[in-house]
Amino acid sequence: MVLYLVSFQESPWEIENAKEEISLAIRSFKDIGIAIDAMAGDFKKPHRAFMLVPDSDRSLLRSLVTPVSKWAMETILATLDERSADAAYNLYETTKGSSPAAAFRDKLWEHRGHMFFHSLPTP
Repeated sequence: MVLYLVSFQESPWEIENAKEEISLAIRSFKDIGIAIDAMAGDFKKPHRAFMLVPDSDRSLLRSLVTPVSKWAMETILATLDERSADAAYNLYETTKGSSPAAAFRDKLWEHRGHMFFHSLPTP
């Protein structure tokens, strides 16, 4: 399995190129939940927006799937928001039974929870 990672040693052009490729991959994938599940399975071409994080025993069999960066997560959420108001919630619900998607669901909950609480008026 090949993962697409950007190192800090790459030039600004290479980083922008990688960001564009990841952004295009996110926008073109119809079902992000399938991409998450495929990362932990036998999918021949992993999605560029996600990476595998091995468990404490460094086992890929029990690895978690997470976005490659905060920027990738924000791009995923923006893409979901463009699709529909409920798309992020629906993705959260459809990935509930997926152990590898737990880290992604945590990030999704954290991001949306922070947005909600920051939108509340202060007393």
